[in-house]
Amino acid sequence: MTDITLPDCSASDLAYVTGITTQRIHQLVKKDVIKKNERGVFNLAESVRGYCEYIRGVSRGSDTKKEGDTHRNKLLKAKADMAAMEVSKMRGDLISASVQRSHDYTLAAILKNNLFSIPDRISAIVAAESEAGAVHDLITQEVRNSLDQVIKGMEETEVDDASLDITRRDGIQHLNIGKKDEQSN
Repeated sequence: MTDITLPDCSASDLAYVTGITTQRIHQLVKKDVIKKNERGVFNLAESVRGYCEYIRGVSRGSDTKKEGDTHRNKLLKAKADMAAMEVSKMRGDLISASVQRSHDYTLAAILKNNLFSIPDRISAIVAAESEAGAVHDLITQEVRNSLDQVIKGMEETEVDDASLDITRRDGIQHLNIGKKDEQSN
């Protein structure tokens, strides 16, 4: 093999010789197709040889095949993820974020209302109590009762997949009973 001594050149000179843009030259440097020397300039002979090898590989499909396989694998993974989410949704293991936000808001409103109603329920009893320990016990018991009601409400709450609404099991049963009554009439 003959050593050809050619001068070093800039990215723009190399782009002119190869017929590609300087931006593409820098992309090929990042891909390690073309190498810069320590001064940030290119050896013309080595750069053209590296570029030609790269083009031969692309024409044989080696580089584009890797890129295509990567895209194909990403697409297959995305489809598999979507199918898994659909199965989880059908099982009832997965609900939409908006349904969950609505559910959380409803439960927070129930909790707020229950806690704010405590003073109305026990203020007269607390006013009549003279012992601090008894007042503490009354308040603690009422807070516990309110939280128990909220937990009970959470246990009775489910997602109606047909409409993606939060509904109460009791309400569903009442609605179903009402529909049966209407059908029998």
